[in-house]
Amino acid sequence: MGPAWKFTPGAANGITDVAGVTVGHSTLSFPELGTCTGVTVVDPCRDVVRHPVPAAVHVINGYGKSVGLMQIEELGELESPIALTGVFGVPDVLRSLVGHLLAEEPDLGSEESGRSVNAVVMECNDSRMNDPRVAGPGPAEVTEAIRGAAGGPVPQGPVGAGVGMSTFGFAGGIGTASRVLPLDGGSHHIGALVLTNFGRREDLVIAGRPVGQLLPENVTGPSLGGSVIVILATDLPTNCAQLKRLARRAQNGLARTGCSTSGSSGEVVLAFSTERGPDLPKETLDLAFTAVAECVEEAVLNSLFHSVQVRGRAGRCREPFPAGRLPELLGGTGPAMVDGER
Repeated sequence: MGPAWKFTPGAANGITDVAGVTVGHSTLSFPELGTCTGVTVVDPCRDVVRHPVPAAVHVINGYGKSVGLMQIEELGELESPIALTGVFGVPDVLRSLVGHLLAEEPDLGSEESGRSVNAVVMECNDSRMNDPRVAGPGPAEVTEAIRGAAGGPVPQGPVGAGVGMSTFGFAGGIGTASRVLPLDGGSHHIGALVLTNFGRREDLVIAGRPVGQLLPENVTGPSLGGSVIVILATDLPTNCAQLKRLARRAQNGLARTGCSTSGSSGEVVLAFSTERGPDLPKETLDLAFTAVAECVEEAVLNSLFHSVQVRGRAGRCREPFPAGRLPELLGGTGPAMVDGER
């Protein structure tokens, strides 16, 4: 895939290449109980509650139940870690995230300050693999994800919030990627982390090739409308207005993978910067637009390339994407042979 990219990935090829950004997971996988869900936390910086960062939201298709986006839209700031989970886990994860922040910040909700916090929880629907009537993520899982959040390489695929998700009919979930923008003798980073839960096998496109159509129907499970959450991070010094423009370009990367944005899907993008600044020059912004599309495209594919077999409720199973066959799938001129079948 390397020659397909205009920009070079960062050292970890992940959202954590933006200095200060950390990612943590907590996975609940007990198929015998019908539990296949989890939490992923993206922390934009240390002490974000006291030092909010500029941020913006773009809703591609609003079939979703995320919490905390309204205040970001109004104020252009992010003031909490971002928690990702399954749709039915949103209330408990929100309560747990707020509880964690209250314990860490005595000033929140105090009689003296009356200060509140805008906790952010975003979701996709994992209920085909996870039974929402069984206990899901709570305080222990949210705390585990926050305290385990780290820089460097990010675990990907069906982990954390992604364990119960389906991507183009395969086990998918969490994917991430980054790009380095060489500017004025220095460099800046743009990173994306996605929670993928969308797509039909036959729609999958890799490097411009309709790979999904080359795979036999029996390699995937049933495909639904699905959704995808995109988190964008950058260390470019900018403001919420330009972050909104960056967020809009995430759709370009999604479209390159075959995402068609069905009516019953929720595609939501949250973008933030770890550095405040005035408007970026037009030339810099154009480079950033291209980098966003590349990051999002590769992050979606990475959620597939890191997949493993997942078992969920009622004996349901999601198979991993056959990443070992990519050279054949991308290099052939006719229907590819996968496991002896066309």
